[in-house]
Amino acid sequence: MTLGPFFADYGAQVAASVTLLILTAVITAAGPLRTRVFSFVGRQFGLLRTLRVTTTTRQAATHADTQAAVEQAFERGREEVRVEMEAARADVDVEPNWTVKFNEEANNFTLEDTHWSIGTSYVQISAHHQEFRFDGTKTWPGRFAISQNFSGEVLFLGSRHGVTFTVTWRDPNRDSHSAKAYIDADFYGK
Repeated sequence: MTLGPFFADYGAQVAASVTLLILTAVITAAGPLRTRVFSFVGRQFGLLRTLRVTTTTRQAATHADTQAAVEQAFERGREEVRVEMEAARADVDVEPNWTVKFNEEANNFTLEDTHWSIGTSYVQISAHHQEFRFDGTKTWPGRFAISQNFSGEVLFLGSRHGVTFTVTWRDPNRDSHSAKAYIDADFYGK
C-alpha cells in the first residue's frame, strides 16, 4: 500500500521537525550559546539585522560600564590632586603682616611685610579714591622684598578718618590673597 507522494518522504519531515525543535530550544537557551548559534544561523540565512540589535545592546551596556569605570578613575585622580594641593597649601600657614608707614624725610610711604620670608609675589596696593591718591607705582611684580616705597597724597576723608589700604598678593602656590593695612587719622592730626 502506498501512502502517496505527500507521505513518501516521511523520514525527512520528522528529521526537519526535530531539527527545528532543537534549534528553537537552543535559541531560547542562555547567553553565549544562543549568541553563537544565532550568529551562525544569521550568517547562513541573512538574519544579521536581529543579530546586530542584540550585539549593539550588549556593546551599549559594556560602553556604559566602561564610561562609569573611566569616570571613577578620574574622580580618584582628582581626589589625589586635591589632597596634594591641600598639603602644599598647608605648608604656607604664615600670612604676611602688612604695615604702611610715612617717611617724613623722603616724603613718601613704605609698604612693609614683617613675614617677608614666606615668599609673597605680585604685590599690589590700593585705597579708596576719596582717602588716598597714588602717584606712581603701586604694583610690584616678582618676589616682594621686605619693604617697598610708594608715593601719594592723603585726601580729605583719609586725613579725617584714616586711610585703609588693601594689599593683594600671591603666595608661593600662586594663590591670590588680600589683607588690609591702616594709617590712623591721628597721625595727620584732625
